[in-house]
Parts: sequence; C-alpha cells; structure tokens
Amino acid sequence: MDGTEGSAGQPGPAERSHRSSVSSVGARADDTVVPLAVENLPSLSAHELHRAVREVLQLPDIALDVFALWLVSPLLDEPFLQFRRNVFFPKRRELQIHDEEVLRLLYEEAKGNVLAARYPCDVEDCEALGALVCRVQLGPYQPGRPAACDLREKL
Repeated sequence: MDGTEGSAGQPGPAERSHRSSVSSVGARADDTVVPLAVENLPSLSAHELHRAVREVLQLPDIALDVFALWLVSPLLDEPFLQFRRNVFFPKRRELQIHDEEVLRLLYEEAKGNVLAARYPCDVEDCEALGALVCRVQLGPYQPGRPAACDLREKL
C-alpha cells in the first residue's frame, strides 16, 4: 500500500496529518490495487488496517488468520503493503477453508509463486498443478472438447 493523498482540493498541512488514503496490492494474479480511505493513517494500527482491507474485500473473519500484511520493496526505497498469505497459518487449517473468495486469493497467490519460481516443484507437482489450472480456467472435462490445440493456446 502506498501512502498517496487525494488530488482534489489539495488539503492543507493540518488536514493532511489527519486524512490519508492508501492502496492495497492484493494477492490476485493481476495485482489488483484496492483503494482504501482511512482516517488518521499515521496512528492506524496494523490490525485496524488489516480489518479495513478485509472489509473492502468482503472477506470472512477467518481471513484475519489466513492473511497478513507484508511490507514489500525491491530496493527498500518505496515500500508498499501487500495483503498476502500468512506463512504461519497451518496447512491443516488451510485445508478446512470453504470460503470461495479466500480460496481464490490463496490459489492466485500460489499460482503466481509457482510461475515466478518462488515455490520449487518437481515434474509430477507441475503436472498436477497444470491440471488444476486447466480445471479452474476451462471448467470440467468434456470428452472431445476442447481439442488439445485449443488447450495449448489457452495455456
């Protein structure tokens, strides 16, 4: 999330210290920016910011444990916050999640990490993950449709 202020009516210094807006880069494949309007950003706790992101994304309370705020910067000069998977969230609990939006966010983040080679995979895992991507993007298998050449174009 970057601390940017609205350009309409440029607030004065006193107002600027009490009102800020932030944007969140989500775990979506296209790194969607989610705008948030928050009051008194300098005194906002991480927990309150996390709650605000969850509310904007309309996620259930389980998202409090599943996702965390990550401070990310390639050069440590312009860091931004990302709403990503909490690495301390146990896999056994992740398997119990049924909320479609939470699962979609986890899927998109994992897919991006595999494609960016952040998650090492052997050939068997790659084949299984490729099958999952086909199922998600193309729907259930139907004999004779789509043809193999159609699959190559989409993948």
